[in-house]
Amino acid sequence: RRVLFRSIVAFATVGLMDWGIYWVFLIAVVVGVLRLGFVLVLAVIQRRAALRDHERIADAPLFTPPVTIVVPAYNEGMVIVRTIQSLLDQQYDGALHVIVVDDGSPDDTYTIARDTFITDARVEVHTQRNAGKAAALNAGIARARTEVVVCLDADTLFEPTTVRELVQPLADPTIGAVAGNAKVGNRINMVT
Repeated sequence: RRVLFRSIVAFATVGLMDWGIYWVFLIAVVVGVLRLGFVLVLAVIQRRAALRDHERIADAPLFTPPVTIVVPAYNEGMVIVRTIQSLLDQQYDGALHVIVVDDGSPDDTYTIARDTFITDARVEVHTQRNAGKAAALNAGIARARTEVVVCLDADTLFEPTTVRELVQPLADPTIGAVAGNAKVGNRINMVT
């Protein structure tokens, strides 16, 4: 009798576990599908709103206040010239001022940036003892003389219209900040 009782309990337990797992997974799948549908609806609503905003911005006159671009740099000697040049090549009708802050790089980042752009009045190059990226950003922002400040990494390249697109939403006085969408440029393999 004991063996029979244990067998019945064991089979009942396995049956209940099977039933429980079935319902847990079924509920998870249903909730997942509902969530996916909800996110899809929100994405469509957001896309339509973005298109309306884009049309509104396209119809409005260009907002082109003076802009300061702050570039904190550490060991970026190999890429700093390309980064600064991409900033100077912006298709932007307002005044652009670039402030590069070398954060105590042991390489020649400061020297390369300073010597390459020494004759360009739009570019300031400073150096400081290594204190971290935040300190370099704060040092550059403290030197900014414009209301609009754009910050980027020293190994980032801006497309020619990036500054114009970043600044346009600021024409609306209710908008205080704008964030870009950084994308990997060297998509040559799975890792990058």
